[in-house]
Amino acid sequence: MAKNVTIAFNQGTIDSESALVRVYRSPDDTAWTEIGTSVVNTGNAADYVDLGPSDNGLADGTWYYRAAQEDSVPNLSAFGPSVSVTIDTTAPGAPSIATLTVGDFTP
Repeated sequence: MAKNVTIAFNQGTIDSESALVRVYRSPDDTAWTEIGTSVVNTGNAADYVDLGPSDNGLADGTWYYRAAQEDSVPNLSAFGPSVSVTIDTTAPGAPSIATLTVGDFTP
């Protein structure tokens, strides 16, 4: 089952009262694709939910994210540091029982 990722932005790092934050995703921390935007207001942090390509969720693996702030001109800030998340939807293998021992039971 594919998963989504919620990205929370720290309002304390936003320069203006209302800022547009551009969100980027990469499968390898080098090839970046803009995946959406979020508006962050003073005193009000914001989230962005990545539903994956075509809104079908993210496949297993490591995904990287970074963001940049855009002002009203629009000038784009430098990118913040990238962060990563690992999606793992594979269930662990089933345990096996090595031996059974029958014992006496006395109530």
